[in-house]
Amino acid sequence: MIDLEFEDYHECTFTNLHVKETYEVNQWTHYVIAFSGDAPKELVDPEALVILSGQTILQVVLRDEGCDCHLFQFTENEKKQFEQWVQQHVLVN
Repeated sequence: MIDLEFEDYHECTFTNLHVKETYEVNQWTHYVIAFSGDAPKELVDPEALVILSGQTILQVVLRDEGCDCHLFQFTENEKKQFEQWVQQHVLVN
């Protein structure tokens, strides 16, 4: 994860991914994905918000305690972990 104060950079590996919540906002589908992993200790309840338009992933956002995280953001490699998981476990259904 990238520390938005530019003090730390760490590539995390995520495990135990599962869809916590799904909801529609206009034409987009939002998936809130819970995960385990070596996330920074400053995060209380981290989760990923994956936004799709149909079968296309538009955005992957780090959230903490149900809101966009203001301390950290995902790296491109971390976003790819969620994108691959969504393509294999959500979009195939």
